[in-house]
Amino acid sequence: MSENRIPRNCKYQNPKISFDGVKFWLSITCIVEDEENNLPKIEPIGIDMGIKTLMTCSNGMNFNRVSIKKEKKKLKRLQKKASRHYDKMMKTKSSDKSKKLLKLETLILKQHQRISNVRLNNIHQATTKLIKLNPKAIVVEDLNVKGMMKNKYLSEKIADCSFHEIYRQLEYKCQNKGIEFIVADRFYPSSKICSNCGHKKEKLSLSERTYKCECCGNVIDRDFNASLNLKNLAYN
Repeated sequence: MSENRIPRNCKYQNPKISFDGVKFWLSITCIVEDEENNLPKIEPIGIDMGIKTLMTCSNGMNFNRVSIKKEKKKLKRLQKKASRHYDKMMKTKSSDKSKKLLKLETLILKQHQRISNVRLNNIHQATTKLIKLNPKAIVVEDLNVKGMMKNKYLSEKIADCSFHEIYRQLEYKCQNKGIEFIVADRFYPSSKICSNCGHKKEKLSLSERTYKCECCGNVIDRDFNASLNLKNLAYN
């Protein structure tokens, strides 16, 4: 079945119409038979999530956050223009919005949608590339996103990463292709364990981007080391 097409000769359920402030959308549930996946499976893939590098994979693939600086600047400019109109309405005690303000509000909604769509498209492309490799399993870490968002210096960047959306897409895509989806325990020290000998460091600061093992002398990128440890969980 090709993308962006409604399949034929199947059951349709739950048609819904929604409005996002700019466009009307029609969604339909299509019940189709699962496609058999007879392709040979490759070894599991571990994925370490991060801010600088969005996904560091145990097979050597890396995926970065998409840049939306221009889109955010444009959104701020539009919001500032709209704010001036709101100030005028407050001063004149008017409740009627001008045509310019209504147009600005529509442009702001469209810009919010564009930012969201750019993020989603980047995640869809990354997760689809991983699923097409057809691994036996995909292992991810269970991040405490709510706790991370409390850091005021990183909260905006963490929001841009959309970790929950990555998990959601990987989970349903793995299910569709018969790939095991594993979420590691939140307290599993994937970054502190040496992927070569299994030695665990007691302390590892966030500033240490290179993992150096005192036991076997293994020197490896911190995030790549964590992804290898996550991959090994699929064999346990």
